[in-house]
Amino acid sequence: MPESHDVPRRDAREIEMVELAAWLRAALAEWGRAELVVDAPEFRADRLPGERDATGRRYRNLRMWLDLADGVHAHLQLRPPEARDEHEPWILAFTKRTGELEVHDPNLPAAERYAEGGPFARLYKPDHPGFLLPLLDALGFAAPTSIERVLILGCHDGDELDVLAQHKPQIPASAVTGVDRDHAAVERALSRFPEATFLQADLGEVDQLRRVEGRFDLLLAINVLQSPSLNGPAVLAHFVREHLQPSAGVIVGVPASRFVEGDVTWGARTRNFRETDLSLAVRDLAGHRRYLHQQGFRTRITGRYDLLVTARRSSGTASADSSR
Repeated sequence: MPESHDVPRRDAREIEMVELAAWLRAALAEWGRAELVVDAPEFRADRLPGERDATGRRYRNLRMWLDLADGVHAHLQLRPPEARDEHEPWILAFTKRTGELEVHDPNLPAAERYAEGGPFARLYKPDHPGFLLPLLDALGFAAPTSIERVLILGCHDGDELDVLAQHKPQIPASAVTGVDRDHAAVERALSRFPEATFLQADLGEVDQLRRVEGRFDLLLAINVLQSPSLNGPAVLAHFVREHLQPSAGVIVGVPASRFVEGDVTWGARTRNFRETDLSLAVRDLAGHRRYLHQQGFRTRITGRYDLLVTARRSSGTASADSSR
């Protein structure tokens, strides 16, 4: 099939995926864009990925094309045929990703990253199903039947409170205490949820940890304990020992994604390395899970773009630390 508007195009309907991936990488490196002609990416419950039909063509659904785009570091746009003919081919347009958002820029001062209008304030994860649905599922596992108080570490603008409101039964903002070191973020969270309690405190300072008072039925720490400025395991141990009820639940999140030009792409990346590397994420997950097991929790690891260690224990189970 001829190229369209100087964009390299290839008919992908009878080409093996390994060849398509190699061609796409080369085309994107040279042109920055490329197109594939494909059969309509419909869902068929009776077909398996890569299965051939009677004509010899492989079954490829939308999920496979999205994974291909992720694998070759490209954005994907679908162009359905203009004619309403189910047999007309579709065009998949791939555009090379050129850079991560400033949310990951280590050279951007923290004050700018967390400021109103900055990348963290603009980002709203509860609207993305890849973040929202796993967290709701984790809440269903970790949250005890009766919840009077919830503690959120690294609450920033308070987005997690919107997720708590979707839990059944609903967890009201009045039950929540949020902690964050950024003063402007705490002010924005308070303006959004005036019924909640918010504290400005640096979790890396022992004396400031003592500003949190009382015991809680649920602890959330999403993408905060892995911070280089914190001793994450020590912070988790402090709050489990000093601030959790015997029947409390815990959800600890570790990032396994990054943002590239408005797209979220799976895979953590260690600073100064270009390729995905989950080594640090796996280390943190294993360490948190091992500690929670030692304290009598049942745990599981779930999630997609944030990996979640979710833990709960029965009301009669006392932690090893609290029994000393």
